[in-house]
Amino acid sequence: MSKCENCAWYPWVPGADLSMLPVMRCSPRLAARRWTTETIAMENNCPEFKAVIESDVNTGTDNEVKKAPKRANTTRRK
Repeated sequence: MSKCENCAWYPWVPGADLSMLPVMRCSPRLAARRWTTETIAMENNCPEFKAVIESDVNTGTDNEVKKAPKRANTTRRK
């Protein structure tokens, strides 16, 4: 059994006011639906469930920092 709040497809920032969210889909393969505090905490057998990596639970983001591309032309005009 799994819970939506523990899924990597969780579609919003943790702690967001669910009543203010539009109808959303968690996975690209699933239908869009309205979310409530009861539905995200309810246990289910979702075929699209992906567990969240333990280190990313607190931030809700990837720990890997993406580097900005470097500019090819670094000379300045005077």
